[in-house]
Amino acid sequence: NFQREFKKPMLNGAYDNSDGEALRRTVFNPYDDATPGILRRFDIDYLVYFKEQMPGAGVKTNEKNLPPGLELMEKFDEKGIFRNAEVFKITAPKAELVPLYLGDINIPRMGADMTTMRVMIVEGIIKILNFSGRDKQVTLRLPISNNTIDREIIIKSGERILFQRKLSRDQEIVADIPDLTIPKKGLDLYLIVHGAPARVPDDEIIILGTQIGTVKLGDLAIVPL
Repeated sequence: NFQREFKKPMLNGAYDNSDGEALRRTVFNPYDDATPGILRRFDIDYLVYFKEQMPGAGVKTNEKNLPPGLELMEKFDEKGIFRNAEVFKITAPKAELVPLYLGDINIPRMGADMTTMRVMIVEGIIKILNFSGRDKQVTLRLPISNNTIDREIIIKSGERILFQRKLSRDQEIVADIPDLTIPKKGLDLYLIVHGAPARVPDDEIIILGTQIGTVKLGDLAIVPL
């Protein structure tokens, strides 16, 4: 509907299993520091955030919680299903590295604390696209939380194990992978969980769109060295 009105390319509304859908899962949280730069990489100038359509999105926007490169232009509080919306102008430079969440990783959700949560079942892939034209040295930091039973998570690149950790019930960690080279052709991170999936709590099934899972993943932070 909105694309017919504005006559401009739009990211949201992409088909399942498309490149656009994969990217939308990366930029789901407008308050993540990496979101503005990733959107600019794909020549997106504005972000419209419909809060009524986002479960758990009770965040009040102000200058303190906006990431660098995102400028609040307008707020709307009208009647109807799309009544609560904010329009942002994207001023960030284009990101050189962009992660895509693939495999058994569900559509993300954002909590009231503005953090992103994705549920993984057994195996997932984070594909890191490199637009810099050269190899890049980085540190990766991925928030991971576990519940219900003890599990082990392994993060690999090819056959090389980059991170391995046993997690007890209700444990939250940040997987830190220092001094990693992202080739100019990009890099695939393979995430594997040892430990049976368990049923997601009833109050989260509708929000998360899955009935079973193992660990929950946050937004991957890519820190250039």
